[in-house]
Amino acid sequence: MIRDKRPDGAKAIPDPGGPGDTARMLRRAAACLVLAAAIGGANGGDEPEIDPGRHGTWADAVGCLDPRWRVPDVRTDETLPEARRPADLLRRMREAIAARPGAADPRFRSFAGAVQAVRSSPDPDAVLAALRADDAAWRAFGPEISQLCRERVLVGSSWNPAKDGDEDGILTGAAFRGDGEKKEPWTRIDGGRPMLQQAAALLFADLDAVKEAENDYTAYPKHVGASYERIHGVKGSYVRGKDASARAFTASRMFFEQDLPFPYSTYSCDLRIVNRVGGDGNLVCDIWSPSKDFDFMAGQDVFLPVRDPSGAFVALCCVRVFGFDLDSVPDGEDDVRAALRSSLGNLKRRSDALFAARTAAGGKPRTIDGSVPPFVVRGVK
Repeated sequence: MIRDKRPDGAKAIPDPGGPGDTARMLRRAAACLVLAAAIGGANGGDEPEIDPGRHGTWADAVGCLDPRWRVPDVRTDETLPEARRPADLLRRMREAIAARPGAADPRFRSFAGAVQAVRSSPDPDAVLAALRADDAAWRAFGPEISQLCRERVLVGSSWNPAKDGDEDGILTGAAFRGDGEKKEPWTRIDGGRPMLQQAAALLFADLDAVKEAENDYTAYPKHVGASYERIHGVKGSYVRGKDASARAFTASRMFFEQDLPFPYSTYSCDLRIVNRVGGDGNLVCDIWSPSKDFDFMAGQDVFLPVRDPSGAFVALCCVRVFGFDLDSVPDGEDDVRAALRSSLGNLKRRSDALFAARTAAGGKPRTIDGSVPPFVVRGVK
């Protein structure tokens, strides 16, 4: 439970860094730890335990994560004028990846082709300039390619997730309301207007590498911006099985606890994680927490395969949505967005490295869609 340590009747101490500084510290600490569930973590110097999972039924997945808390399909704010409504980033990326513009330059006649042209060139800026000059290709996916394929800062040693730059490989979308479908429990959240952030990144890795990175809790201390008190997978919670349509799923839990700056004490989170295969065959990862320290906390990843016209694998486009509101703690959107970028950027760095090591040894892509890849959970307790 989050507690205010100030004596009864005491006034809040002015923020040392100016108005809102303490609130920013609280939000960033909370957001970074919550999103660790999609990245991995560790437990001090303890020897990590490994959970290979056990067989379960779809009832286990429903018991782990209430499906009503999945991120809504309506990802906009229909109360705003149409020109001001946030765009659905998942829909936009589906359109961009599927586009086949009549580009003058043959390199740009598909999203995958443009990605390959930028990444394989010794002068990617020249390729992007050519892309911008090709009107049909630029309209189809140019702005997205320009942001997603420039990752020099992200892979460098000076990457700062709080800075939304042009060379960090992360495409950030506008926040949208979680209660847009007017359904419970989203309409019953204390404070109203639950906001969800959205972002996308190209992962040059297969799903096996992504899930290995996500579920290795022992690796989290090496990630940019890592900070925690306790974080571990919940021993015995990891189940694997098939739903009523014979599609694979996994369900698991993780726990973390984090200190907060004065005048607050600590908060904890029981995070529920379900990997499942959507109706289109794409892998979906839902997260949610029933913890009382949150008014709400939920998120979702969707992994869109990027293939060239011959069908060869090029990348996975991960579109991530996330939002939360800590109970009785000042809230805001900027630091939740920064934490979303931190988690997604760290996931990309780790997944890309794992897959690069595999391909360097002659390995081929494994799971791309249609199933949940096999993985173990490292660092359970």
